[in-house]
Amino acid sequence: MTPPDKDNHEPARGEALPLGGGEESRLQLATRVAWMYFIEGLKQEDIAVALGISRMRVNRLLAAARDEGLVRIDITSPFRSSADCEGRLRAAFGLREVVLAPTPSKPDQIDGVVGHALGSYLNGRLANGMTVGVHHGRSPHAMFQGLKPAVMPDTAIVALKGSLSAEGRMAPYETVARLALTLQASCYQLAAPSYARTTQEHELFTRLPMVEAVMRRAAACDLAILTASRITDDGGLVGYGYISPAEAKALRERGAVGAVLGTFIDADGQVIDHELNHRQIGLGFDDLAAVPEVILTGAGPGKVLALRAALTRRLATVFVTDEQTAEQILAV
Repeated sequence: MTPPDKDNHEPARGEALPLGGGEESRLQLATRVAWMYFIEGLKQEDIAVALGISRMRVNRLLAAARDEGLVRIDITSPFRSSADCEGRLRAAFGLREVVLAPTPSKPDQIDGVVGHALGSYLNGRLANGMTVGVHHGRSPHAMFQGLKPAVMPDTAIVALKGSLSAEGRMAPYETVARLALTLQASCYQLAAPSYARTTQEHELFTRLPMVEAVMRRAAACDLAILTASRITDDGGLVGYGYISPAEAKALRERGAVGAVLGTFIDADGQVIDHELNHRQIGLGFDDLAAVPEVILTGAGPGKVLALRAALTRRLATVFVTDEQTAEQILAV
């Protein structure tokens, strides 16, 4: 019989373990549960009995351990991805490298699967002393499921664009500070909106010494991590208030299929003639072209056109996605 889930229960192994009391205690418990399950090979029922918690809580803690990067599972088989598809993508879009993750059976797992592949790739690319530019967003944020913590005190993590809406709202996928924390690196945020409300406001923001300093650092980065955003009403740009539904509609009517670093482009990767592109605060395509390694990531049917447009523009040198998204991009 599984014992009740009590936060102040003394575990059967004789070692008191705090099950409440905040985030640190929760992570401590999740780490203990993951160790007992993956390393000691105990069953979930046995872990529940040993720690004095319910089996359901054990299951939730194991899921949290995977989602938050406490547990990483590496598959080293040389047949883990489709070499043919990778080769066609490299040839079609001038890519130096393509990393394809298996497409999960459940669509809501696709960001995590591709994020794990991105994090695993970065484990072999990041080095102390680098300047790494990061685009906030759900796709780049998923990298922490595969990225290993490291100590890189001479590394700088820099925001590639403003992350605030005109009302000061920000999407919950804060990536810049978390990457700096994961690598014990320096963090440089671009404290500005993604889009200024007017051209005058744009000029004011971009002339601020703090913004100018961050943008100079971003333009000189060694490696950039970014995604392509869709401009549908259910996408993040509209959902988090960066652009209005009316603006999204006007952009689509002019042929826009997505945005990269806040710049809206059509299916051929050409910049759309729209006022938002003149009010964007962040790294432009000319500066991005000078970055030695640019990693584009993203997945799912909703992002196919946006990702393909970014690839057609030759904005990336490395592409990380899943096999199904890759095939859909090639089929367009």
